[in-house]
Amino acid sequence: MPPKKKTAKKKTAKKKFDNRFRAIYDKTIKWQEAAAVDILALPKGVQVKIFNHDPVMRRIDMKVKFPKGYVEPVHVHKSWHSILVTKGRMCVAGKDLRPGDYVFGWDLPHGPYEYPDGCEVFVVFMGGGTQHIWDEEKHLRHKTKWRAHTAVGKRAVKRGQESRARVLGNKTAVKKAAAKKTAKKKSPKRKTARRERPRGESCARRRRRQRSPSGPPMGVDRDGAFANRCHRGGRLGNFPGRFTLGGRSRGHPLGDRG
Repeated sequence: MPPKKKTAKKKTAKKKFDNRFRAIYDKTIKWQEAAAVDILALPKGVQVKIFNHDPVMRRIDMKVKFPKGYVEPVHVHKSWHSILVTKGRMCVAGKDLRPGDYVFGWDLPHGPYEYPDGCEVFVVFMGGGTQHIWDEEKHLRHKTKWRAHTAVGKRAVKRGQESRARVLGNKTAVKKAAAKKTAKKKSPKRKTARRERPRGESCARRRRRQRSPSGPPMGVDRDGAFANRCHRGGRLGNFPGRFTLGGRSRGHPLGDRG
């Protein structure tokens, strides 16, 4: 057998960490709400300022702003984070954290966080993913425990509580309707017994049986309207003991009684 040819292996360039030096003014970075939804996957209302992102290192440095009355649900995420409070209040784990206080979290459940008077934090995420994993129904059932210190904050907390209760009520109603519809489809349909006409019974006799004694008199429909009138023993035109229907002469349903 001929010797196998040695194929040269292509060398792939290793991706390097972004080690560039940075010095950034805070005012040059704009707050973004859409980016916050994609990066954090939290309920609407959060805004972020992204200062640095290294996809190779899987690290992102940013500021996060929570509005007054906001509640961050109990969650986990694949990446760990280090948080430093810079403005406002962060209420979590029985502590009312203020500027300068610190929080660390990773893949163990942590929260809920309450921000009765709003809050800004600086956070470093590093690892598998920044998306928060949380239970929506559990979040909607949450009742705020921390009181706001400002009038605006108190109103915001009340609105947030009412909004969660309203959404929960709508979702519960939709679930009940869907369950009822499913149960109705699964339940077997009842077959109604069909009333058969006795054999050998004429149409005229069947009409008499159906209409008397409880039914309306002959010549009157069940809705009370007068229909084909029968002249019993009288004359209609030149045909004794007959009646007309739509201009045609027909025999009396009970026989000729001329």
